[in-house]
Amino acid sequence: MDNPVAVSRSVSVAYLQGLLDYLGRQELDTATLLESVQLSPQVLAQRDQRISICSCSGMAHA
Repeated sequence: MDNPVAVSRSVSVAYLQGLLDYLGRQELDTATLLESVQLSPQVLAQRDQRISICSCSGMAHA
């Protein structure tokens, strides 16, 4: 962990995938959710990466 500030302001792609899986089971359109926060579905293939919390926080308002 070279930069704990950056880590504290991000979420893992694995966490995001879990969240999207749950939302999909609740019959929400996860593709539209990703699009609304300008995230490509291809980012989900990079499970060891992290995404800025700012990129994900918009999903709460979508």
